[in-house]
Amino acid sequence: LRNDGDCGKEFEFGTTAFATITEALTKAEEGKNVYVLEGAYSEALTISKAVTLITKEKVVLDQA
Repeated sequence: LRNDGDCGKEFEFGTTAFATITEALTKAEEGKNVYVLEGAYSEALTISKAVTLITKEKVVLDQA
Protein backbone atom coordinates (compact mmCIF):
# COMPACT_ATOMS: atom_id res chain seq x y z
CA LEU A 1 0.00 0.00 0.00
CA ARG A 2 1.21 3.47 -0.72
CA ASN A 3 0.03 6.89 0.20
CA ASP A 4 0.79 10.35 -1.20
CA GLY A 5 0.43 9.81 -4.93
CA ASP A 6 3.97 10.76 -5.96
CA CYS A 7 4.48 7.77 -8.26
CA GLY A 8 7.91 8.97 -9.38
CA LYS A 9 9.36 8.71 -5.87
CA GLU A 10 10.80 5.74 -4.03
CA PHE A 11 8.66 4.49 -1.17
CA GLU A 12 9.84 3.77 2.35
CA PHE A 13 8.04 1.10 4.37
CA GLY A 14 6.27 2.67 7.34
CA THR A 15 6.49 6.18 5.89
CA THR A 16 4.89 6.03 2.43
CA ALA A 17 4.35 2.25 2.04
CA PHE A 18 2.33 0.13 4.46
CA ALA A 19 1.31 -3.48 5.17
CA THR A 20 -2.35 -2.64 5.81
CA ILE A 21 -4.95 -0.23 4.50
CA THR A 22 -5.59 0.94 8.08
CA GLU A 23 -1.93 1.93 8.52
CA ALA A 24 -1.95 3.83 5.23
CA LEU A 25 -5.16 5.65 6.18
CA THR A 26 -3.75 6.58 9.58
CA LYS A 27 -0.63 8.14 8.04
CA ALA A 28 -2.34 9.75 5.02
CA GLU A 29 -2.89 13.49 5.21
CA GLU A 30 -6.26 15.02 4.42
CA GLY A 31 -6.88 15.18 0.67
CA LYS A 32 -4.19 12.62 -0.27
CA ASN A 33 -4.51 9.43 -2.32
CA VAL A 34 -4.05 5.95 -0.87
CA TYR A 35 -3.09 3.37 -3.51
CA VAL A 36 -4.22 -0.15 -2.58
CA LEU A 37 -2.27 -2.94 -4.25
CA GLU A 38 -3.88 -6.18 -5.42
CA GLY A 39 -4.67 -8.66 -2.68
CA ALA A 40 -7.03 -9.74 0.06
CA TYR A 41 -7.18 -7.61 3.20
CA SER A 42 -8.80 -8.75 6.46
CA GLU A 43 -9.55 -5.54 8.30
CA ALA A 44 -12.47 -3.32 9.21
CA LEU A 45 -11.92 0.16 7.81
CA THR A 46 -12.89 3.44 9.41
CA ILE A 47 -12.28 6.42 7.16
CA SER A 48 -12.48 9.62 9.17
CA LYS A 49 -10.88 12.11 6.78
CA ALA A 50 -11.10 13.10 3.14
CA VAL A 51 -8.79 10.69 1.29
CA THR A 52 -9.17 8.84 -2.00
CA LEU A 53 -8.63 5.06 -2.20
CA ILE A 54 -7.31 4.02 -5.62
CA THR A 55 -6.71 0.54 -7.03
CA LYS A 56 -6.03 -0.69 -10.55
CA GLU A 57 -6.19 -4.36 -9.63
CA LYS A 58 -8.48 -6.80 -7.80
CA VAL A 59 -8.84 -5.98 -4.11
CA VAL A 60 -10.87 -8.09 -1.67
CA LEU A 61 -11.79 -6.56 1.66
CA ASP A 62 -13.00 -8.97 4.35
CA GLN A 63 -14.20 -6.80 7.22
CA ALA A 64 -13.72 -9.54 9.81
